[in-house]
Amino acid sequence: ISPLIKHYDNYEVSHPNITGRFYINVCRPLNHISDIHCEAGSSACLVNSSNVISLGRPLVRPNLISSSSVLLLYPFGAKCSEFPGFKYTSRITFQCDRSAGLVSIFSNNTSYDVYCLTLYTLIF
Repeated sequence: ISPLIKHYDNYEVSHPNITGRFYINVCRPLNHISDIHCEAGSSACLVNSSNVISLGRPLVRPNLISSSSVLLLYPFGAKCSEFPGFKYTSRITFQCDRSAGLVSIFSNNTSYDVYCLTLYTLIF
Protein backbone atom coordinates (compact mmCIF):
# COMPACT_ATOMS: atom_id res chain seq x y z
CA ILE A 1 0.00 0.00 0.00
CA SER A 2 3.06 2.25 -0.08
CA PRO A 3 1.96 4.03 -3.30
CA LEU A 4 -1.15 5.24 -1.42
CA ILE A 5 0.85 7.21 1.19
CA LYS A 6 0.46 10.97 0.70
CA HIS A 7 3.57 13.07 1.38
CA TYR A 8 2.22 16.58 0.68
CA ASP A 9 -1.56 16.43 0.90
CA ASN A 10 -4.29 14.05 2.16
CA TYR A 11 -7.24 12.11 0.85
CA GLU A 12 -10.44 14.10 1.20
CA VAL A 13 -13.58 11.98 1.24
CA SER A 14 -17.24 12.84 1.66
CA HIS A 15 -20.24 10.58 1.95
CA PRO A 16 -23.90 11.47 1.40
CA ASN A 17 -25.00 9.77 4.66
CA ILE A 18 -22.46 11.51 6.91
CA THR A 19 -22.27 15.24 7.51
CA GLY A 20 -18.79 16.61 6.99
CA ARG A 21 -15.61 15.70 5.17
CA PHE A 22 -13.04 13.07 6.06
CA TYR A 23 -9.33 13.71 5.73
CA ILE A 24 -7.22 10.56 5.68
CA ASN A 25 -3.60 9.62 5.13
CA VAL A 26 -2.22 6.12 4.80
CA CYS A 27 0.23 4.74 7.41
CA ARG A 28 1.32 8.19 8.58
CA PRO A 29 -0.15 11.34 10.16
CA LEU A 30 -2.12 13.85 8.14
CA ASN A 31 -0.18 16.51 6.30
CA HIS A 32 -0.96 20.16 7.12
CA ILE A 33 -4.46 21.29 6.08
CA SER A 34 -4.97 25.08 5.83
CA ASP A 35 -7.49 26.43 8.37
CA ILE A 36 -8.19 22.96 9.81
CA HIS A 37 -6.59 21.99 13.10
CA CYS A 38 -6.86 18.28 13.71
CA GLU A 39 -4.96 16.84 16.71
CA ALA A 40 -1.26 16.41 15.99
CA GLY A 41 -0.42 12.86 14.95
CA SER A 42 -3.90 12.04 13.64
CA SER A 43 -4.18 10.04 10.42
CA ALA A 44 -7.92 10.54 10.06
CA CYS A 45 -10.15 13.52 10.90
CA LEU A 46 -13.79 14.37 10.42
CA VAL A 47 -14.49 18.03 9.75
CA ASN A 48 -18.04 19.37 9.91
CA SER A 49 -19.48 22.86 10.35
CA SER A 50 -18.84 22.99 14.10
CA ASN A 51 -16.07 20.47 14.91
CA VAL A 52 -12.78 18.95 13.87
CA ILE A 53 -12.63 15.44 15.32
CA SER A 54 -9.56 13.20 15.34
CA LEU A 55 -10.58 9.70 14.27
CA GLY A 56 -7.33 8.01 15.21
CA ARG A 57 -3.57 7.70 14.90
CA PRO A 58 -1.31 5.36 12.86
CA LEU A 59 -0.14 3.22 15.80
CA VAL A 60 -0.82 -0.26 14.41
CA ARG A 61 0.94 -1.88 11.44
CA PRO A 62 -1.21 -2.71 8.39
CA ASN A 63 -2.81 -6.14 8.67
CA LEU A 64 -3.28 -8.47 5.70
CA ILE A 65 -6.82 -9.82 6.20
CA SER A 66 -7.10 -11.82 2.98
CA SER A 67 -5.14 -12.37 -0.20
CA SER A 68 -6.62 -9.16 -1.59
CA SER A 69 -7.41 -6.97 1.47
CA VAL A 70 -5.39 -4.89 3.92
CA LEU A 71 -6.76 -3.32 7.11
CA LEU A 72 -5.42 -0.13 8.68
CA LEU A 73 -6.53 0.49 12.26
CA TYR A 74 -6.25 4.03 13.62
CA PRO A 75 -7.09 3.94 17.37
CA PHE A 76 -6.96 6.65 20.06
CA GLY A 77 -8.76 9.47 18.33
CA ALA A 78 -10.59 12.25 20.19
CA LYS A 79 -12.80 11.45 23.17
CA CYS A 80 -16.34 10.66 22.13
CA SER A 81 -18.75 13.16 23.67
CA GLU A 82 -21.72 10.77 23.32
CA PHE A 83 -19.94 7.90 25.09
CA PRO A 84 -17.59 9.11 27.87
CA GLY A 85 -14.63 6.81 28.32
CA PHE A 86 -14.48 5.91 24.61
CA LYS A 87 -12.28 7.39 21.90
CA TYR A 88 -12.91 7.43 18.17
CA THR A 89 -11.30 4.71 16.06
CA SER A 90 -11.06 4.34 12.28
CA ARG A 91 -10.73 1.10 10.35
CA ILE A 92 -9.73 1.52 6.73
CA THR A 93 -9.94 -1.53 4.49
CA PHE A 94 -8.23 -1.52 1.12
CA GLN A 95 -9.61 -4.11 -1.27
CA CYS A 96 -7.68 -4.89 -4.44
CA ASP A 97 -10.10 -4.38 -7.32
CA ARG A 98 -9.83 -3.23 -10.91
CA SER A 99 -12.76 -0.84 -10.41
CA ALA A 100 -10.54 1.32 -8.18
CA GLY A 101 -11.88 4.53 -6.73
CA LEU A 102 -15.05 3.37 -4.96
CA VAL A 103 -15.21 4.50 -1.32
CA SER A 104 -17.85 3.57 1.29
CA ILE A 105 -18.04 4.91 4.85
CA PHE A 106 -20.00 3.46 7.77
CA SER A 107 -20.29 4.77 11.34
CA ASN A 108 -21.48 3.38 14.68
CA ASN A 109 -21.08 6.27 17.15
CA THR A 110 -17.41 5.79 18.14
CA SER A 111 -15.89 4.17 15.07
CA TYR A 112 -15.74 4.79 11.35
CA ASP A 113 -15.20 2.08 8.74
CA VAL A 114 -13.87 3.17 5.37
CA TYR A 115 -13.76 0.72 2.44
CA CYS A 116 -11.61 1.64 -0.58
CA LEU A 117 -11.14 -0.24 -3.80
CA THR A 118 -7.61 0.14 -5.12
CA LEU A 119 -5.08 -1.49 -7.41
CA TYR A 120 -2.29 -1.12 -4.81
CA THR A 121 -3.52 -3.22 -1.89
CA LEU A 122 -0.94 -5.97 -2.00
CA ILE A 123 2.18 -3.80 -2.30
CA PHE A 124 3.99 -3.38 1.05
